[in-house]
Amino acid sequence: EHMRPGLISGFATLSPANSLQNTQNAMDVAEKEFEIPQVIDPVHIVKQPDELSMMTYLSYFCNPGSIGETCLLQWINSKLKPHYTITNFVADWSDGRALAGLTDAISAGLCP
Repeated sequence: EHMRPGLISGFATLSPANSLQNTQNAMDVAEKEFEIPQVIDPVHIVKQPDELSMMTYLSYFCNPGSIGETCLLQWINSKLKPHYTITNFVADWSDGRALAGLTDAISAGLCP
């Protein structure tokens, strides 16, 4: 819903009781709209979520040039402004400033 509002019809009224149907629908939409492969079965997400499998699946949302990467960069930059702007997840992080700035923005005062 965050990446393209309205894409999941009835998002606000989805029932947790329909977890498998909700998950399958979301994965179908992600595959169709964002070319995110279904590398994990929806049943495993609902019944026995495996952290590594979930991380693998979710990482597809942030492939370079993807809508997920764009949304995540926008969110991070909203936390870092006006002091720092990042445009990627590689070189812009290499000096530690972006990570320190993001950590400080989320938990003010933790970074010296």
